[in-house]
Amino acid sequence: QQAGEQLLKTVLPRLRQHHLPASTADMAAAHLHAMALAQLRGHTLPLRTDWLDAIAGSLIKEALNAPLPWSYRGVIHPDTDPILLTLID
Repeated sequence: QQAGEQLLKTVLPRLRQHHLPASTADMAAAHLHAMALAQLRGHTLPLRTDWLDAIAGSLIKEALNAPLPWSYRGVIHPDTDPILLTLID
């Protein structure tokens, strides 16, 4: 859980540095989503994919033109959302 919370603390400034939408409320929502996803998926604590899915679900407000980068192997799709690119960079 500490790693996920650290991820939130590092992602927020990086998103703002790239002028991407990210508020403190979005990060609070991502934290709640990660906890809920972990419980739904039967995890004791949120795992990496729980955190990434929660952040994506909290920050991306429009339809995606490419799959989530952590859901497949290979080269990143050229239409990947900039928020997702910042997350995996």
